[in-house]
Amino acid sequence: MLLCRLDKKHRNRTISNIALAFPELPPEKQQDMAREMFRHFGRVVADFLRSPMRDSAELKSGTTVEGAEHLEAALGQERGVLLISAHLGNFERMAEYISADGKRVSGIARDANESAI
Repeated sequence: MLLCRLDKKHRNRTISNIALAFPELPPEKQQDMAREMFRHFGRVVADFLRSPMRDSAELKSGTTVEGAEHLEAALGQERGVLLISAHLGNFERMAEYISADGKRVSGIARDANESAI
């Protein structure tokens, strides 16, 4: 929450984006949602920093995956699999989760759009 208070540029950008996505919400709800986004980001960063200390058993017990059978079926065809993810939630953990079973995972990303906002 310290980052939310100190980083005016990203706080304002976050609130502006939420207002664009949810114009029907009153401004106070948009600001609540923005604060929760900063809390979520803090949890994800803390989780990411803890990754090297987490063993496979802890990772698997602390992660819920829906639809893993589809990945296993695709991998069973032995042709490779292309997974595409939106920037939602802790998507970095999914790569860690998949690799915990010894599967090779590679990631491709692009730089975030940075504007003068």
